[in-house]
Amino acid sequence: MRLTKIVATLGPSSSSPAVLRALVEAGLDVARLNFSHGDATSHGLLAARVRTAARRAGKQVALLQDLQGPRIRLGALPASLCAADGSLALERGEAIWIGPRATAATARAPRTLPTTFPALARDVRRGERLLLRDGRVELSIEAVRDGVIRCVVARGGEVRSHSGINAPDSRLRVPALSAKDRRDLATGAALAVDAVALSFVRNAADVEGARRELRRLGSRALVIAKIERREALDELDALLHAADGVMVARGDLGVELGPEAVPLLQKEILKQALRRHSFAITATQLLESMIENATPTRAEVSDVANAILDGTDAVMLSGETANGRYPVEAVAAMDRVARHVEGRVRIDVPAEAPPATPPHDFSFALAGAAVALADHSGARALLPFTSSGRTAAIVATYRPEQPILAVTPDPAVARRLAFWRGVHARVLPVPRNLERLFASGVRAAEAAGQLAAGDVAVLVGGHALTPGSSNTLQVVRVGAAARRR
Repeated sequence: MRLTKIVATLGPSSSSPAVLRALVEAGLDVARLNFSHGDATSHGLLAARVRTAARRAGKQVALLQDLQGPRIRLGALPASLCAADGSLALERGEAIWIGPRATAATARAPRTLPTTFPALARDVRRGERLLLRDGRVELSIEAVRDGVIRCVVARGGEVRSHSGINAPDSRLRVPALSAKDRRDLATGAALAVDAVALSFVRNAADVEGARRELRRLGSRALVIAKIERREALDELDALLHAADGVMVARGDLGVELGPEAVPLLQKEILKQALRRHSFAITATQLLESMIENATPTRAEVSDVANAILDGTDAVMLSGETANGRYPVEAVAAMDRVARHVEGRVRIDVPAEAPPATPPHDFSFALAGAAVALADHSGARALLPFTSSGRTAAIVATYRPEQPILAVTPDPAVARRLAFWRGVHARVLPVPRNLERLFASGVRAAEAAGQLAAGDVAVLVGGHALTPGSSNTLQVVRVGAAARRR
């Protein structure tokens, strides 16, 4: 069974029921709904189709809502400045003004570009940079006056209306959740999404505020902090403590800090996530060429393999499945690479000790013991029994070689566990005692072909059958368990 999870972004190329069924069959674990595009109706339709495809395949597929966040963009460019196709060519060395409106300071400037973020001039300073179109165009700030920014083009190129603006040297005072994000959170809660990814997170307070809003809406969705900005890296330990997981958003990290910084940052973020017992998703351009081509490049295959070797829980496809020509082939390629790497290399936890755990919390010690026991006994799988998902998630962070066949009575918990490496969840009713619980889990794994007669399995559970009650390990040989029944 594949351990690394696959996240795929849905869009025009992957919205039909037939393609969604094929994606699930090819190995989709998490369907990403990108709320930078679409509306409540289109996202609702996609969510319903994903759930239908997953139910028919008998698989747990999670829904990930990715919020747009406080995007800073150019406004609609004046037609008088643009070519017939709507593009505006900026030449190196020329002067450009950026502001929310034409003012006295720019009335005589023919090259004034509007921005959708009126307070941009408040937070930037002379000598800092503004990057347009994901860093393709670079502006150097020469002066800020009366709400208008005077820049010189340091690296030229074409821009268009609504191109994104990055300010990598500045600390922008923007709300963690925009008005649109709050509306979208309500939409996601109504759709019962399983996780929410927060864009442009700066600190733990951003995560905690989003979680409070979700709870107010009645949602138990996981909260994922997207690591995109320098501020997030500075607060990484606190973010890992506050969030359920992180996303290594390599595209924006590359714009903010330079592409050469991304490989080592990826390794460090993934290592720290493991130490904090959080899950991590590696994203952006993993199989970018498959937007147009049916097979990946060798460099892309190496990129996916290295993310797995770095310890990622999941790898994510964006344009490849949202608007690419080969969405199903992209998921299948991810699946093949992951299986090949996992079958030949063991992914161990970093040598550094994990952080201290709360007093009298035996879950971490029990999980570590279960993984060690599985190794020494030659177990085929680990079977954690969990009502909240916590036990299975903690076991996953010890990176066992064996799949984790989690059993839970809650369908929402089963879907949320789709984010953790190696966890394959099944929904079963809770019997009256632990012995029957263990027996039902083993029978279900046998029926699914995940265990066979003679296989050894390590079972983890608690006699109270309630959250936080895990206190028991048991090693069983499947045939022997059957004879005892």
